[in-house]
Amino acid sequence: MINKRKGLSPLVAAVLLIAFTMTVAALLTVWIKGFTDKQQTVAEESERKIECSYVNLEIRPEFASYNASWNNNHIFEAYIVNNGLSEVDIEQIQIFNRYGDSTTPRPLEEIINLKKDESKYVDINITSLAQKLGITNENDLDKVVFYTSCSGITARIIKPYGGWNKLDTPISTIIQVK
Repeated sequence: MINKRKGLSPLVAAVLLIAFTMTVAALLTVWIKGFTDKQQTVAEESERKIECSYVNLEIRPEFASYNASWNNNHIFEAYIVNNGLSEVDIEQIQIFNRYGDSTTPRPLEEIINLKKDESKYVDINITSLAQKLGITNENDLDKVVFYTSCSGITARIIKPYGGWNKLDTPISTIIQVK
């Protein structure tokens, strides 16, 4: 008895095997790309957190100056020192009045970059923030907080016991608050 069933030709079998292999390879490629992209993002975030752990900012109180009436503006001047081992950007500012009321952190129009072992005098126009809190003179401003590009890393200064130094004329370019 002769079997009349025909099997798959070797050519069709080879084409099907190649198509199956290519499909599996494409699926693996998509999965591996997504996996490696996720791992790269996690690694970059971890690297940034490690860099941020080496940031150490200090605001020198003996050089902190404030003038509530310089050209009808409230100008705060600070001498900021980065004693840490990593570079950092100061991006936002928040002020507090003598009653403990504060503004929300507001972005600076110009980011202050401090490299390792660098210090800068910065003059910041805080007029809009001071008006929101009812600050009219040097005695009303109690605390200034600077927020950095590193989450949770801030630099803050509380009004010295002798009061703020009187700022006669700003030293450098005045940075505006957005």
